Amino acid sequence: MLALLSSSPALAVETALMVTPLVAVDLKRDRAPEDTVEAWTRFDARASGGDAESVWKIAVRAEHAVRVGRADAGGDTEAEWWVSAGESGWEGPVGPLRVRAGYLIERWGRL
Repeated sequence: MLALLSSSPALAVETALMVTPLVAVDLKRDRAPEDTVEAWTRFDARASGGDAESVWKIAVRAEHAVRVGRADAGGDTEAEWWVSAGESGWEGPVGPLRVRAGYLIERWGRL
């Protein structure tokens, strides 16, 4: 699922949210303590904007996991969250210099 929203062209702000769910169900019941249902959901949110001179962006990533054990085997339900920052920062002129600052992720590879 992808949601992309834009504001007026004068503000030049773009936002996006991507939600990726994954659900696994195991009904074989071959081991008593195993989980019968696992659900993983990944959230990627970002926003960026700027003008001809400078650009800013912010990104957040999160994952949520839920595991449900077999009720007849005394199973329990466990849930966890993981949240991290994606590439975020600002790029623009500062006097005669062009500055890029923030949490920057450079992808290395072939030129």
